[in-house]
Amino acid sequence: MDAAIDIGDVDVVIVGTGISESILAAAIARTGRQVLHLEKGSTYGDSWTTIDLEELIRTSEIPNGLATENDTWESINSERIKLANRSLQSRIEVVANFGSVDDAIKASVDITPRPLFCNGTMVNLLVKSGGGDYVDFKALNASFLDFGDTPGGIQRVPQSRSEVFQSRLISAPEKRLLMRFVKICTDEDTTTDEQREKQMSSSNFDEYMEAMLLNEKLRTLISNALIFVEDPKSISVQHGRDLLQLYFSSLARYGTGNALLLTNYGGSELSQAFCRISAVNGSIYVLRRAVEEILLEDGAVSGILTTAGDRLNTRHVFASSMFDPGRLGEEDVVWRFVGVLQRAILDGHSRTLVIVPKGVGSRTSTVRVWQVDSSLGVCGDGYFVLYAECVDGSGTEEDIRSALARVLGESYSEKISRGIIFKQRMWTRKEHGSRPSNLEWIHDVPVEIDFTGAIEQAEALFRSNFPDEGWFPEPVNVVPEVSESSEPGDANASYDQRHDASPTEEEPVDDKEVLARSGSPQTT
Repeated sequence: MDAAIDIGDVDVVIVGTGISESILAAAIARTGRQVLHLEKGSTYGDSWTTIDLEELIRTSEIPNGLATENDTWESINSERIKLANRSLQSRIEVVANFGSVDDAIKASVDITPRPLFCNGTMVNLLVKSGGGDYVDFKALNASFLDFGDTPGGIQRVPQSRSEVFQSRLISAPEKRLLMRFVKICTDEDTTTDEQREKQMSSSNFDEYMEAMLLNEKLRTLISNALIFVEDPKSISVQHGRDLLQLYFSSLARYGTGNALLLTNYGGSELSQAFCRISAVNGSIYVLRRAVEEILLEDGAVSGILTTAGDRLNTRHVFASSMFDPGRLGEEDVVWRFVGVLQRAILDGHSRTLVIVPKGVGSRTSTVRVWQVDSSLGVCGDGYFVLYAECVDGSGTEEDIRSALARVLGESYSEKISRGIIFKQRMWTRKEHGSRPSNLEWIHDVPVEIDFTGAIEQAEALFRSNFPDEGWFPEPVNVVPEVSESSEPGDANASYDQRHDASPTEEEPVDDKEVLARSGSPQTT
């Protein structure tokens, strides 16, 4: 029988440990409020979780019978809101399997793999909040761009001035144009009046690049491999310039030779980092405990009832939209692949990004292919974890298969030791009436590099509900160090062993326990 949560009243209850929920918990706990953070599953992260590959395959094959819509009249009345009984697996539909079960193949994989910019919103928030104490990184080795059947095919993306001029990807005149454009975008003082006029007269970033005499190849390179935007026509000139500045400031920050970082042990470490901040500040964490009902009084939230029978009073509830009993719309279905290889996709590069742009071949969506190795602590020595994801909701299973064929060859299925193609549902709520002012739903965010959308959502919820409080106000000087020699630990350790540093189930974690188990920040 589950132990009771005997803590009396709490100021805030947060349901789900996704990125936005975990950041929000840390920010609220810093204000001195009592936070109870509940997670239905046994691991942190929700759709951002890291899970054993075989467990993902096994649980995703179990029919869950969960609809994306519940009858609101049965679920909501003046005294309660009965939450939907959805699970992580209700987001995932596996459509293809590769390889077979092999005890020698052990890998922890991210449901939603996400690299970070070295100078991006997540790293800066980790520095500001002190979360950098609890998470380690390694730098991406190299990025590549697929130019299809044109001469050259898959080519390395140059990361510095010297690499630009050594690159065979672009001609000498193109190199000069590219360097001039980068300088204009990253150094306003060098911009001429004529160039400012072109910026002002362009309606979008693609039009601006064309006005600056960049040909299609250079526009493809900048859009897909530097600012990571599939359609540069969809963003303003200033937004494109800002993204280019972000890329080059990230490139220079740690001297790793790449603008992107990968999280050791998997992406759920980021959720856990913020949960640890929250726990250090007095929050209570309980895994494998779901909320069955949100209790109402005079139209406002007054408490919760858990599936274990715990009844607690609270002033605020923030919950993942996965549990929203109202009408949910599938804003996007993101197609993905995750699998294990016994050989790197490109010789000599262990942590790699390959971008297969929209329009190369018959693809309807840009596909990003990530490869990570055992140095991140997610698989055994000699193995590699491979991810592929369509960038937008227009992607298809065929786009994933086509990208795999580009990086692995036409007989790609024979090179995958174990893996799956699946589609992931990304839910948003369709408003169907009023809700209590002290109840907030936390929604999925679009596919993106870094976690900008998730962080912005958490900050917006914090500021609207606690307008008199500061957003992580205390200065914390925790800057991740660069150390090529550090290793995250035993790459062959099990998922549970490597993630044993989570806050305990029934009690708040004390400061010494968190700090002792988290180790020092490292960026490698």
